[in-house]
Amino acid sequence: MNQKGFTYLLLIVGLVILTGAIGSVYYFYKPQTLGVPSTNKTKEVLVTPTVSTPKEDIDPILAKCNKDLDLWSFLPENLKKETYKKGVVPPGEATYDLSPLAWTKDCNKLAFLLELVGRGGGAYQEEDFKPRGVYIFDNKNQSIKVARLIAKNVSIDPKVTDSNYWSGSDEYIFVEITNPLKSEFSGKRYKYDDKTGQVTLDKQFYEE
Repeated sequence: MNQKGFTYLLLIVGLVILTGAIGSVYYFYKPQTLGVPSTNKTKEVLVTPTVSTPKEDIDPILAKCNKDLDLWSFLPENLKKETYKKGVVPPGEATYDLSPLAWTKDCNKLAFLLELVGRGGGAYQEEDFKPRGVYIFDNKNQSIKVARLIAKNVSIDPKVTDSNYWSGSDEYIFVEITNPLKSEFSGKRYKYDDKTGQVTLDKQFYEE
């Protein structure tokens, strides 16, 4: 082999060695991207859920109205003596009990029930049934008036559907139930207008 051919051979061998060296350096020292999604694709982002401060489960109307109102103190004297109040009229001596029904949204009026204690036991006289009924407490005037007195065979159930609420600042909706202890009972839905003091029949319904 002449000198010129030997020089070409060395040049070729040198290029091969140089290319191999460069390739090895690139392979062993390049950033490893196995399993990393391509940057031109949408990446998944883990979002930490926002934890809100838990709110108390309180009726918003009761929360702002005087839920600790002492209705008993506004009753006529003759009913005070017969209506249960802790520390004043014991349960064993009480004829009546008070049950708040519903406040208006502006907290100006409260519908409440005056009912016999343990009604149905047969221990009451006809006169005892007469004061039973729905009453309205006027928070502005600090006074009580009768919305509707209820008959002996009638009761007020605040849990009946579409009842026991104020449809406005002056109209209270309630339902009278007849024969509540039987498997079938009937009820009448009434609207009480506090401006006129009138009670009108809204609709009659039947449930089992």
